[in-house]
Amino acid sequence: MDEKRILEQLLASAQEIPVPEGLCPEIMEKRLEQTAQKLRTARKSRRQMWQKSLLGAAAVVLCVGLIVLGQRGADSSSSGSMMSFGTASEASDATAGAAAPEEAAAESGAAGGFSASAYSNGTDSWEAEDVGSLYTQAGSYEEIREYLAAAGSVQDDAEAEGANAGDSGTGESKTGEMSAVGDEICTDGSGAYMLEEQTLQILTAGDGGSVTAEEVRLAEIQSGEQLKAVYRDGETLRVVVGTESETRLLTYDISALEQPELLGTVSQEGEYVDSAEWNGSVQLVTKTAVTLPETPESSGQNGETEKTESMAEQENAEQEWMPQINGQAVSAENSYLSAQGGNRAWLFSAVSEENPGTVGGSGMIVGGNMEVCLKGGNAILQEISHNETGYTTNLAGFELTEDGLLPLGALSFRGIVQDSAWINEQDGYLRVLSESWNDETEQMEGSLYVLDSGLYPVGILEGLNLEQGAEAVCYDGSRAYISAAGESGGLLLVLDLWEPASPYLNAELAVDSTFDGLISWADGRLLCIERETDADTDGAAGLRLVMYDCSETGLTELHAWSSADVSTDLADEAVWVIGAQEKRVLVPDGETGGYIVISYSDEEGFQAQEQVRE
Repeated sequence: MDEKRILEQLLASAQEIPVPEGLCPEIMEKRLEQTAQKLRTARKSRRQMWQKSLLGAAAVVLCVGLIVLGQRGADSSSSGSMMSFGTASEASDATAGAAAPEEAAAESGAAGGFSASAYSNGTDSWEAEDVGSLYTQAGSYEEIREYLAAAGSVQDDAEAEGANAGDSGTGESKTGEMSAVGDEICTDGSGAYMLEEQTLQILTAGDGGSVTAEEVRLAEIQSGEQLKAVYRDGETLRVVVGTESETRLLTYDISALEQPELLGTVSQEGEYVDSAEWNGSVQLVTKTAVTLPETPESSGQNGETEKTESMAEQENAEQEWMPQINGQAVSAENSYLSAQGGNRAWLFSAVSEENPGTVGGSGMIVGGNMEVCLKGGNAILQEISHNETGYTTNLAGFELTEDGLLPLGALSFRGIVQDSAWINEQDGYLRVLSESWNDETEQMEGSLYVLDSGLYPVGILEGLNLEQGAEAVCYDGSRAYISAAGESGGLLLVLDLWEPASPYLNAELAVDSTFDGLISWADGRLLCIERETDADTDGAAGLRLVMYDCSETGLTELHAWSSADVSTDLADEAVWVIGAQEKRVLVPDGETGGYIVISYSDEEGFQAQEQVRE
């Protein structure tokens, strides 16, 4: 039978298949809208930018593939799943040698009986990807030029950027990790930093619950530049500042605070996205729009178009239109092109402490709508897609070396990673929390993936009960803490990640409120932050701090502190912790313009010590 005959028979049989009522476009769109409404009410508005932009696209996909979906729906009714991620053999390989969740819990003394289940054979929640199918290496500037020419206008790409939402490079600050918070204050764990014009104020933990304030004048800060990140190592101070179009890294010797010495400056085109300190270098990510150069032409004989001398010169001067890092265009060999297309470019660089004015490694990724964060010396890229089964995240990893970007691997999994704080690196393993809506339970479910250096799952914990969605995530070594919102209160979850192949749920505690901030303290303590709101005005009405003991199995509340007089609406992340051993909590007071200093001890609880003025 020839191919034409086979095709005709297939089309005829497809037309005879009745489309289930539940798959009609109107019904599916209604269900999508209902699910989106549940998500919108469960999440903060700043985390829901992607909902509206993806809903319309999902409806189009449903209508185009309606007949095929009807057949798949009939097939999947017997298998119990419409997802097609992964295979049984892949699942078996990924979990070879892993202990069962009950065995892992017994070995670690954890209490069982929770809804979460460890990774099992035949899972349909993920699929290994080829990073080359998502991002291809550019062979030349001409290839980049052709890619951009086919991408469409910059304006269209900027409007499409709403498909991904998140706060790359920001998030709750916690000891040991840099967290840039807005444009007003940032912390590296040991100290807090505020920039006013050319004066950098440094707050560090002092004796007796106090805070020591120092100032250093940085004459090289330019008008309009805002503070993005600060890294201090003894007498070396590295400051990241930026505008919407350029980001700069300035390195100083501050052995004499009154006379800081500028050691080097690196400039990078684009708006600040993220930065991190890794092996003595500061890695930097920025984002910009790329525009093709104009191509002036002159008319030749017989109407033929001839290249002018100016056009020929412009074609050779790639640096006139390629994004710049320290005055140099990224090489084509260190550039990658997203399969999604587009005019956006993400620039990557690394600057060592020994050569503070020189870029040690650089790279660029062009196109796509993604979130980018730096974890464990690597760049982690997230792209969100949607189809009839729900939201899917494509995760890709690149190592930033002296020779440029080196692809590590890629993974596709069900759900969405709402914030870069949901991703963590520890001892060479990447830990990622995603959440997705379960239509049957009408609640959010979480999945914790433990990935190797190639972004391949070595352990997965699925079915985490997140009720109306996770509000905050905190990693502390081999543990993860999650605060989830409930319809009447909230949940606190403790995950044990001691064995990468066998993550498990250690404890789950119902609490009377939802915490929107979690900070690892010390000695098995977890600081939970709740920003109370005024029901009438929906504005800030105060602050509540609760300290839990997580050192043993379970969660035990130790002390709580609250104040209705503190206005914390200056920034979304309104609480910072500084200090290594003797820690202090800094709370901005919107009414006084200063910062309240709070100390903590198991014996005395929370103690408000003093106010620090800006």
